[in-house]
Amino acid sequence: MVLASDIFHVHTFRCGHAVVEGIQSGFFGAVAHPDRIFRRKKNWDSDMQAISMEIIEAARQQNIPLEVNMSSMSHKNHYWPQFWNLVSLDISRIIGTDAHFLKELIHPNGLITKDMEENNS
Repeated sequence: MVLASDIFHVHTFRCGHAVVEGIQSGFFGAVAHPDRIFRRKKNWDSDMQAISMEIIEAARQQNIPLEVNMSSMSHKNHYWPQFWNLVSLDISRIIGTDAHFLKELIHPNGLITKDMEENNS
């Protein structure tokens, strides 16, 4: 019998190694929400720690920034502070909104700057 925990374990390592291979390929300029590969996990564990260290080290070696995704912060298990605590200050980070359209850049209070609205409508 295959347990869900076994599937999540395999998923985590496959996704993590795909991210590392992507970083090492030289085809990408950043890693979007690298901690989201753990979205199916419930609790931080040693597997997550190990693959996080591989991703972070690959980003360091290739000088590739890691994206802190603001949208992920509002979804359970999409943002892992434990991952970001492992990222040292010598590794570049970028802040992403996960916006796919300009209208998604609207601040939660409903405001968007007039300049943005006029220049991009």
